[in-house]
Amino acid sequence: MQMPEQGTGEVEGSFRMDGSKRSGGRIEISGLRLRTRVGVPEDERRIPQEVSIDLAMAPTNGLFDLGDRLEGAVDYHAVALLVEGIAAAGQRRLIETLAQDILDGVMDSFPVAELEVVIRKFVLADTDHVAVRLWRRRDGPF
Repeated sequence: MQMPEQGTGEVEGSFRMDGSKRSGGRIEISGLRLRTRVGVPEDERRIPQEVSIDLAMAPTNGLFDLGDRLEGAVDYHAVALLVEGIAAAGQRRLIETLAQDILDGVMDSFPVAELEVVIRKFVLADTDHVAVRLWRRRDGPF
């Protein structure tokens, strides 16, 4: 169990000090396989290569009390299409840059309070993958 942040009086995934229940949740897209042009050597960027992308999103409006309506929810299909478009656009030398571009695009386009992006690249022999993990929390309202 995580300790509360100073001054919040809360413990992650638990109850508030005033006794009210704190609810949370996230939407996850795991193993989104895309082709993109990324790599330091020009030869590596010449032909699109496969990467695997995971996203974990905490919607601004939460996941409770949506009334089974898309309004107020995060459309994960639309998120996946946006990520595909970002990955297909242009070339990048670093997967870190691609991860940041995805963070910027998703957070600018959807009501997401927190977002984590993991990109796996299958480039080194004798390894499963190389990965980068970036995350961001929105400071203010969407």
